[in-house]
Amino acid sequence: MEIAHTIQAEIGTEFGYLLKIRKGKGKKLEFRIIHPPFKDEQGNIAPDFTGEYYVNSNDYSFFLGDCVWEPLEDKLGPWRLITYLEGQVIADKTLELVRKID
Repeated sequence: MEIAHTIQAEIGTEFGYLLKIRKGKGKKLEFRIIHPPFKDEQGNIAPDFTGEYYVNSNDYSFFLGDCVWEPLEDKLGPWRLITYLEGQVIADKTLELVRKID
């Protein structure tokens, strides 16, 4: 696995981070992805992606990220990924998506 802060993106590029959570069974995990301003199907600026999940084992792997979809241009820029466990920030990473150089 390669760790990078700048991601050379094209359609289909996956990006994000993987967390290993130990002794977390039953705890609430929440996430927020703050992305560049792009429009949803109704033409409105899409809100941050958010969600929650309850950890189901004491040795748990959690992936937070996304995959680039069309059009590429409005997905380029900073993507901030934040994960909370029981309300406390346990990961906060900003990844910069740039156009892939051929």
